Amino acid sequence: MKSFSTFRYTALMAAMLLIMPATHATGMQQPTISKMSAVGSQETDAYDKFIVSYREGSGIRNNPTEVVKDVQFAITTSGVDRVTSSSKADAQPLTVIYKRKLGVGAELVQTSHKLDMAEANALMQKIATNPDVVYVEPDRKLRIDEVSLPTFPSFRADLGSKASSIAPLVFNPDDPYYQNDRQWNFRWPGISSANIDHAWDLADGTGVTVVVIDTGMAPNPDSNDDFVCEGYNFSKDDADYGKRCGWDPGHPRGTSFGPSSWHGTKVAGIINARTNNGMGLAGVAYGAKLIPLRTAAYDGAYDSDISDSIEWASGGHVDGFDDIERPAQVINISIGSYFTNPCATPNVIGLAVQRAIARNVVLVASAGNESRNSSDPNDPTFRGYHLPSTCPGVIAVAATDYSGNRAVYSNYGAAVALAVPAGDGIGNPEQMYYEWSWMLSNSGEYEPVQDTVPKIAPDAGTSYAAPLVTGTVALMISARQREGLPSATPAQIRDWLTSSTDPITPDKPIGSGVLDAHKAVVTAITK
Repeated sequence: MKSFSTFRYTALMAAMLLIMPATHATGMQQPTISKMSAVGSQETDAYDKFIVSYREGSGIRNNPTEVVKDVQFAITTSGVDRVTSSSKADAQPLTVIYKRKLGVGAELVQTSHKLDMAEANALMQKIATNPDVVYVEPDRKLRIDEVSLPTFPSFRADLGSKASSIAPLVFNPDDPYYQNDRQWNFRWPGISSANIDHAWDLADGTGVTVVVIDTGMAPNPDSNDDFVCEGYNFSKDDADYGKRCGWDPGHPRGTSFGPSSWHGTKVAGIINARTNNGMGLAGVAYGAKLIPLRTAAYDGAYDSDISDSIEWASGGHVDGFDDIERPAQVINISIGSYFTNPCATPNVIGLAVQRAIARNVVLVASAGNESRNSSDPNDPTFRGYHLPSTCPGVIAVAATDYSGNRAVYSNYGAAVALAVPAGDGIGNPEQMYYEWSWMLSNSGEYEPVQDTVPKIAPDAGTSYAAPLVTGTVALMISARQREGLPSATPAQIRDWLTSSTDPITPDKPIGSGVLDAHKAVVTAITK
């Protein structure tokens, strides 16, 4: 009898080299690498959910019964069922159930227990031999782009000269955290900021719909939550999956992830906080309509849920959800993870991205926080392709500190479009506030509370660089609408953003330079 360890080795080699397996039925053919997204050795997760895309017009597509039969046959003929049931004393035979059809047309199934790398690859290889299968992939979980920040004892002493050179503007909001320079990256001169303040003299985001795909929004009196219940819960980890409202319920207690970060609240607040209201801080596109989606739970978001969120937000249909009344013109995704294969249209995230771009929706994503090249396999720091930021057409955003240096955590590479000052996240935030981004949050540790005064928290990461670009895109679109100009394409928006940046000389490539929101808006209305 073949041992479990031997099977793991041979199954892995078969999946990696895609050696011809036994066929499902007469006429089956050898799959190519493009038909499956293999689980890589750097991945530590085991998988029990798989996404299968079938050819349009096939008898299996959109037929849950036939999908289950096809995958169950692959389980049996791949040998995965025999190994998992014989190698684990208490294991039951491996079975599969149908979960749902995704908005992009793929089918989501779930096995009765999780499969390790060798088992998952062997199963997907067998599924891929069916000529009606276009693509098969595990339903990976993308992580929230947070960063573990080092603490350094040294302080910088050159703050005063920068703060003293702020020029008065027509619009000077009275929000306390804007006035006390905590939002330094909105208003300091040169590469220290994104020049948001000057852009406000041209646009405020009115008439633009922004969707934030994240953890949802927690209560904060300075959050613009007027449209939170136009969103949905897209996180299938939650009991409220499929229900209206994009609220963040927080983190469950007793997990290794600790208290809630209120990540989605922070991201949404940067874009759209209530502004010039005498409290909290200012939002980049404070006049825009922002719809938050609860797509990521405390430990991240599944590929399938992100794909459905993009599809729904951009105007596509997702079963079980009412269609969005006014589709997004720009989507922010401060979530990401590393994939063995580059982003391509057979992948459900890549497919959702391309469908959204075809609908003229701009997608902005954080570049990631592991100080890696996220798109070049030849770089020694490469761990995998960071998705969705490296998907074609997505505007990937890196982070800089207030001096224009690449932030210590920021990913880099050819896929990055531009950078935004978000701080290094070093030192005591109260003394070195210009090394941090300051954002709306919530006072609750695990569950949200109804704060009566705005909770403001410092943090850093590309997660908080991306929303400044998202907000700027909303300003650009709003300004063009006001001028009666035709809708711009996502490619044009990207070109105008990158051509109007302030040049820097970072240690690694992080795009064309630092965002200049004012120049970007001017470019958008003069082209």
